[in-house]
Order: sequence, then C-alpha cells, then structure tokens
Amino acid sequence: MLAFGIGAFLLSSCSVEQLLTQTDRVPKEDVQFIEEVRLAESNKSIKNIKQQAQTYTAVVSEEIDMPRAIHKINHKGNEIEVGRATDACLLDFIEDWYGVPYRYGGTTRNGIDCSAFVQELYGEVYQMDVRRTSREQFATSDYVESYKELEEGDLVFFKIRTRDISHVGVYLGDGKFVHASRSRGVVISDLDHVYWKRYYVGGGKIRG
Repeated sequence: MLAFGIGAFLLSSCSVEQLLTQTDRVPKEDVQFIEEVRLAESNKSIKNIKQQAQTYTAVVSEEIDMPRAIHKINHKGNEIEVGRATDACLLDFIEDWYGVPYRYGGTTRNGIDCSAFVQELYGEVYQMDVRRTSREQFATSDYVESYKELEEGDLVFFKIRTRDISHVGVYLGDGKFVHASRSRGVVISDLDHVYWKRYYVGGGKIRG
C-alpha cells in the first residue's frame, strides 16, 4: 500500500513536472518561432489600434463643427455680440457708430437713416460707392434669397408694411445684421427674430 502511495506521488510529481517543463521541451527553433509569431501579432494589434484611433480622430474632426469665436464690440461699457464678423475695420466702424440715433434723411452722427448708414459704412470700410436709397441699393445688388447663403458685409433688405423695399442693413454672420433702426438708432439685430423674419425680403451682394 505504501509502495502504491509512493508510486502515485511519483506519477503525480512527474505529471506536474511534465506540465511545468512542456515549453522547455519544445525545440529551440520552434520556441523562437512561437515568440516571433506572438511578437508579430502584438505589433499588429498595436498598429491596428493606432490606425483605428487615427480614423476616429479624423471622423470626429470632420463631423463635429467646432464652435467659432464670438466677436464683440464695446458700447458704453457693455459687450455687444457681432456674429462672426472678423473684419477689423468693420468692427471699428460699428463700434464707432453704435447707438447713433435714427433720423429720416439724416447722414451724420446727429442722426442717420438706414440707407445712409449703409452708404457710409461701405465708403469707409470697403471703399465702395453705393446708391443713396434702399431701393436703389436693392436694384444694384445681386439678389440672394436665403440669409444663410450671405457673407459678412452683404446687404439684407426688408419691406416693412409696404410693397417696396423700405429698410436695409449689413449682414454680420450667424443671422445678425447692423442697421439704423427707427426706434433704437444704429444697433445689431437678429434675422431670426419674429419681427425681422416677417418683413425680410432677401439679401444682396453689391456689384463691384
């Protein structure tokens, strides 16, 4: 019985030893092959991960519209958003004229109407001569129906309780425009506001 126990122990020990030394019994060249395969597979996995990360980054960069900086002007200590306007001369002009009161037929800082404001802005900022009235400015510009297709500096036209063009402003991007308003003077307004949406006719690009 003792001999059987010792034999069983020896057999068990041999089985354990066989498991522990199984890799050592593989020929040297085969062990090297196994290690190279594992190394190659590891490198391939790392390469795939890097490629997936680069692809993901590229997709994210293309699909996510990163928010653009919101530009502002200062008026009497208050910051006023000006959409996406970036032209330094335009921003300076707006800041300089912001708050000037409205005056029908006016052309100075004591009072100015919408078309005279556009005329003054285009002359100083873009060195371009434009017609005096909003109707003439509409007639001498290339029509653009949707304001989403307009660019900074384009014109926006309105028919306010009339069949003819009666109001004009300068587009700044993000739906905002600067104009000489009857009630507030030179201000920045939003085309998405219910009032302006009601009377909006379209935009125009001044012909050079």
